Amino acid sequence: MLATTSRALARTCTAARTRPSPRQLTRSLGWFARATESPSSLADEQPPPSTVAEEEHDLVIVGGGPAGLTLAAALASSPAVARTHSITLIEGGSLDGVKGWAPKGGEEWSNRVSSITAENAANLARAYLSEALLAYHVDEEVLAEAGIWQHLDETRTCPITGLQVWDGLSSSRITFDSPAISPSSTETSWDEAYASALSGPRRKPMSTMVENLNLQRAAWRRIEELQRGEKVKRVEVLDRTRVEGIERGERGGWPVVSLRAADGKERKLRARLLIGADGASSPVKSYSKIDSFGWPYDRHGVVATLSIDAEAAELGMGTTRNAMSTMWQRFLPEGPVAFLPLSNKDASMVWSTTPAYASLIKSLPLEVLPNLIAAAFALPHDQLKTFLDSFIAPSTSSAPPPAKRDFDAAAINAQLEALLVRHSQSTYDPSTPSDPLPPPILAVQPSSVASFPLRLSHTSSYLGLPSPLPSTTTSPDGTIAVDLRTVLVGDAAHTVHPLAGQGLNLGLLDAFSLSSLLSTLAQQGTDLGSYIALKPYPRDRYFANHKILSACDHLESLFRRTNAPVVWARSTGIGVLDAMEPLKEVLMAQAGSVKTSDGRGGARSA
Repeated sequence: MLATTSRALARTCTAARTRPSPRQLTRSLGWFARATESPSSLADEQPPPSTVAEEEHDLVIVGGGPAGLTLAAALASSPAVARTHSITLIEGGSLDGVKGWAPKGGEEWSNRVSSITAENAANLARAYLSEALLAYHVDEEVLAEAGIWQHLDETRTCPITGLQVWDGLSSSRITFDSPAISPSSTETSWDEAYASALSGPRRKPMSTMVENLNLQRAAWRRIEELQRGEKVKRVEVLDRTRVEGIERGERGGWPVVSLRAADGKERKLRARLLIGADGASSPVKSYSKIDSFGWPYDRHGVVATLSIDAEAAELGMGTTRNAMSTMWQRFLPEGPVAFLPLSNKDASMVWSTTPAYASLIKSLPLEVLPNLIAAAFALPHDQLKTFLDSFIAPSTSSAPPPAKRDFDAAAINAQLEALLVRHSQSTYDPSTPSDPLPPPILAVQPSSVASFPLRLSHTSSYLGLPSPLPSTTTSPDGTIAVDLRTVLVGDAAHTVHPLAGQGLNLGLLDAFSLSSLLSTLAQQGTDLGSYIALKPYPRDRYFANHKILSACDHLESLFRRTNAPVVWARSTGIGVLDAMEPLKEVLMAQAGSVKTSDGRGGARSA
């Protein structure tokens, strides 16, 4: 009896020693064990659940730049979307500077300006016609009304009717003029007719120069206007609110955006559709695992705001009579330099050049820059290069000069003026009029000189691709593909060389294309986050954007070359193109600078 009891006790002890632990059971039973274990058994393995409740939102836009605010305003302007769907915009920085932007006459201009094409001006002006916009021939019956343009401060805009572009190595030049408007029947007096003859024909603007802040404030005012109405479900703008993270939600895989406001308050938004308008380093793009391709140009864009000799510009001294409604651009091997009018006495400059030259330009005294910019447009390239290289040590010509350096501004100005006078004298020919140049520059606005690196990039997709959810109790193998519910617009999807001024224009076209599609889907009662339903957006915008990106990239590469056969070939091509007016009109239409018969610019794809 004792022996039997001892053997039974031994077997019991052995079983106790070999029984698997809860952790071993978890590994062996897999997902079923994870689903059936008590919370206490996993307390040491999982972080405590968040106490912040998820809020359900329909359309969540990350990024409060011009493209993001314009998209929010366009969506809120669509009755089909706004009456049934909430719209939320998230911006990490403060929008106080946008909301309170109220420049007075003569106030300094921002160095962040954009050339808005005629196509985008029409998009921004839909549902609103003012006398200033009659030149655009905006149709009152256009759908997907945005109604943003009427909120712009039009005293801080400048219509552009001409473009002068030339080669810095050969001086071959091409000019573009927007279509002329028929003379007004009201101009019946001799004085009016004479003034019209002197100034030339009135022309439709091919684009309009606008400060980015002006455009952002206009979009914000449109949003405010709609928030006060009764036709919107909810439009919420969260500024000073940082995106802490984005994860896939457990219910349907909707993205959940974790936010932290400046005051420390946390929120979680569960988005039916998450829209990334958050720039090249887009968190939405990272969450969507969307790849980008492209390359840096090893060039920087130097920007500055210029004060212009208005009297010389008005009289056409050394320039044209419409100089302050003309954009000027000279292609140098290091990159193009552009003069962009802002008013009759102000302009913006963008000079794309090497990092070393960019650093030098920023470190020079402000009083030197007017003559230096004039030299960039006028001097032969070899003389300009020799002058710039004289400030950079030969052994470190590829490196930027020291940030702090003493310069003799008077001596540098004397040197530049001598170079400009000698060049003018050597090229003067009374029998042949000289090529026009931008108007004389009086000064550079303090604190306006800055630079930014240039890069080409394009994402492989504008939509987050459907993918399986992580393994759960309802989907143990995680093989069911679920919509990611993300979409990219603007710089989050593409960045382009600024030589054609198309960066913001492409972003605005993205915004209007997406808002138009979402309006259609809302009318049909379709899920706005559905991947299949959203596919018309990349079909409309991807190839159209890629054409512009590719064209700008090829132009940059073409004008960077200095070997004689290439210079001769491109100069010949420029001369031939300049003589072909119909082809120039086609190019302008492709860039969205003129309206086609359907009331849209030509850059928009079918």
